[in-house]
Amino acid sequence: WDDQAWTESGQSEYINGYKNSTDIRNVSDGEIALRENMRNWSNLEMAYEIDLEGNGDRIALDYDAPNDILYILSTNTSGYEFVGIDVSDVSANAPFIIGGYHLAGLTATDLVVHDGYAYIATNVNAQEIIVINVITMVIVNTIDIDGIEDVSGVAAVGNLLAVASDDEKALFYNISNPSGSISQLGETELEGDLSDVAVSQTHAFFVGEDNNEELFVVRLSDFTEVNSFNLSGSHNANTVEIVGTNVYICRQDGTGADLHALDVSNPEGTITQTSSLDVGASIFDIGLDGIGDYIFLATDNNSKELIV
Repeated sequence: WDDQAWTESGQSEYINGYKNSTDIRNVSDGEIALRENMRNWSNLEMAYEIDLEGNGDRIALDYDAPNDILYILSTNTSGYEFVGIDVSDVSANAPFIIGGYHLAGLTATDLVVHDGYAYIATNVNAQEIIVINVITMVIVNTIDIDGIEDVSGVAAVGNLLAVASDDEKALFYNISNPSGSISQLGETELEGDLSDVAVSQTHAFFVGEDNNEELFVVRLSDFTEVNSFNLSGSHNANTVEIVGTNVYICRQDGTGADLHALDVSNPEGTITQTSSLDVGASIFDIGLDGIGDYIFLATDNNSKELIV
């Protein structure tokens, strides 16, 4: 009731908005069109530079696509180790730092940003994971994991945080109230030191250093290990990524393949390797394009730090 209706269709009305990858045309007083992509990658130029505080190495990032914010994590430095950068209007303006947090001597190893909070893995035994509100940029909680081992990977889905530790433990936490009570939901003992974790809606996929089982599948409904997979060769798995029903595992350089693609459409049944590739380098991170055509690998090889 009491509704109103109006139309804004003029070029002058559209022109003040964000225009990433769009053009505002004046064919009949105002049309929005996708900007034509004329890039051929032959003459790349630096668009912007951002000097982050301190000189620590930048070790991880997470991109919040709905809000167009890039979160960057670094090793111990003199300024912010965790910083958020607004990249919502890079078609017209330089990205800018919207806030950050100084971890005050902590050494961070991994992060995931989920539902407005950053979960950062550190080397401090009393607070292996710190929780930061990314709006206020203040610590609102910490998670203390029993023992003295470090956290090697974190991933989140829904109200659940999955944690990989380097003492063979997969841990799970309820993060429905990140700034309140974070309770441990389960703990699963796996084989070998774990190095990373990726999650789907129903399962967690852990990778590690066990030569007989580099991949472990844990069901999220009861935190039970329901499957595992042995990759050929003996070199350690460094990182894992899941896209749809495909799991990608990256490894230390060794004999045989360093990149493996697995079909996990039946995670509690038969897992099959669909492809593998020996890139001749240790792979420490992986990214995939939006439609799954290309994989981007970060390596330690001085002649091919990036492999596509």
